[in-house]
Amino acid sequence: MGTRPMEPTEAFVVDRLRDDELRLKQRLLAERHDDVVATLPGSDIAGRLVLDLVRTAVVDAGLVDVVGSTLRDRATGIEVDVEHWHPVDAAARVVQEDLCLMERDDAGVWRLTAASVCFPSRWRLSEKIGRSLAEIHDPVPHYDRIQTATDRLFDRLDPRRPVKRSNWTLLDDPSLFQPRTEGRKGDGPAFDTDPTTVLRRVHLRVERQTVRWLAPGAALFTIRTSVDALETLDRAERAALAATARTVDDATVAYKGWQRLLPTVLAALTDGG
Repeated sequence: MGTRPMEPTEAFVVDRLRDDELRLKQRLLAERHDDVVATLPGSDIAGRLVLDLVRTAVVDAGLVDVVGSTLRDRATGIEVDVEHWHPVDAAARVVQEDLCLMERDDAGVWRLTAASVCFPSRWRLSEKIGRSLAEIHDPVPHYDRIQTATDRLFDRLDPRRPVKRSNWTLLDDPSLFQPRTEGRKGDGPAFDTDPTTVLRRVHLRVERQTVRWLAPGAALFTIRTSVDALETLDRAERAALAATARTVDDATVAYKGWQRLLPTVLAALTDGG
């Protein structure tokens, strides 16, 4: 799984894109709320723990002021009335991360019970809400190899030691909001294979994921997404990406729709470096 321990203060990362990303979230939440937020009945109880965690983090960082029941972002002026929204919905409006609440049901199965995901990587929240970890990852090749380890990770979360990991993909679209029905990823772009064009149009999309204990039977999973054109990578980074990409197996290539994309990218990383 590639998880590593992290400090609790590392959960929410702030960078130069914060204001723009919060405004993008604001727009998506206003225009496509049902696409980016999903909650199950009863999830507000553990959801309040998520809101408390986020509120403490952004207030302590000097990013947000609390005025009654309202969180007021200092840089953007965005105001969030926490009484008006589900706690997970409210919390996600003041951080760059997408937030997913996982809860263990009476059978001991971890399920997604509430989430605000404005930056999905070609999947739909409506198809994931209420599902178990195994069901959420059902289309992912080789997930069965780490299913037991993933379940055990959630079962054994240490309140003092949250964990983090990274996930990456290659896409021909830099948009942060990319929902798509499962099983319809396509076969990659059909643009000019000139290395300069490829490096400009193909983007490395990285998800920084964290998992932390909230309470017995409740955990917070966060996703922080960054997108960079391949042309912005330096020579060493391109070489490292090419070396990693060459290890991707056929099942993963098919799942991601990289049949045309991957050979084109590998050639560009070598010829355009």
